[in-house]
Amino acid sequence: LFPYTTLFRSLVVSSLAELYKELGKYKKAIKFYNEYLALKSEEKPIYPYTYINLMNCYMKTDDFDKAKEQCKIILKFFPSNKEAQKGLEQINKELRNK
Repeated sequence: LFPYTTLFRSLVVSSLAELYKELGKYKKAIKFYNEYLALKSEEKPIYPYTYINLMNCYMKTDDFDKAKEQCKIILKFFPSNKEAQKGLEQINKELRNK
């Protein structure tokens, strides 16, 4: 029963993260993306789209340092990920302008 409970919880948590992101409630989305990643921490491979969504939420809340952390995670496992590369360029630009 436990694996099904974890699977169900991860589906609910990821759905909540997506919902809050779509509603523009980025801080709540961040909370649920992080919870989802904590549930998935034992599994491989990592899910780049979750980190990309988390990066975008951090950027929307002007937390560019945390957004940059997400980019580094994505690029560590997926060095050719274009969205993460583009995000990192934008983040570095924002950090330079502060």
